[in-house]
Amino acid sequence: VCVCVCVCVCVCVCVCVCVCVCVCVREREREEEREEERT
Repeated sequence: VCVCVCVCVCVCVCVCVCVCVCVCVREREREEEREEERT
Protein backbone atom coordinates (compact mmCIF):
# COMPACT_ATOMS: atom_id res chain seq x y z
CA VAL A 1 0.00 0.00 0.00
CA CYS A 2 1.36 3.39 -1.00
CA VAL A 3 0.25 6.75 0.36
CA CYS A 4 1.27 10.05 -1.20
CA VAL A 5 0.91 13.48 0.37
CA CYS A 6 1.47 16.69 -1.56
CA VAL A 7 1.84 20.13 -0.03
CA CYS A 8 1.90 23.32 -2.07
CA VAL A 9 2.96 26.72 -0.78
CA CYS A 10 2.46 29.94 -2.73
CA VAL A 11 4.11 33.26 -1.96
CA CYS A 12 2.88 36.58 -3.35
CA VAL A 13 0.70 34.56 -5.71
CA CYS A 14 3.76 34.54 -7.94
CA VAL A 15 5.89 31.68 -6.71
CA CYS A 16 4.47 28.27 -5.91
CA VAL A 17 6.41 25.31 -4.59
CA CYS A 18 4.94 21.83 -4.33
CA VAL A 19 6.49 18.94 -2.46
CA CYS A 20 5.19 15.40 -2.66
CA VAL A 21 6.18 12.59 -0.34
CA CYS A 22 5.21 8.98 -0.96
CA VAL A 23 5.46 6.22 1.61
CA CYS A 24 4.99 2.58 0.68
CA VAL A 25 4.35 -0.19 3.17
CA ARG A 26 4.76 -3.82 2.21
CA GLU A 27 1.79 -5.89 3.29
CA ARG A 28 2.69 -9.08 1.43
CA GLU A 29 6.34 -9.78 0.72
CA ARG A 30 5.44 -13.07 -0.99
CA GLU A 31 3.88 -11.20 -3.93
CA GLU A 32 7.10 -9.26 -4.50
CA GLU A 33 9.14 -12.46 -4.51
CA ARG A 34 6.89 -13.88 -7.22
CA GLU A 35 7.39 -10.76 -9.33
CA GLU A 36 11.16 -11.09 -9.07
CA GLU A 37 10.99 -14.68 -10.35
CA ARG A 38 9.05 -13.54 -13.42
CA THR A 39 11.69 -10.96 -14.35
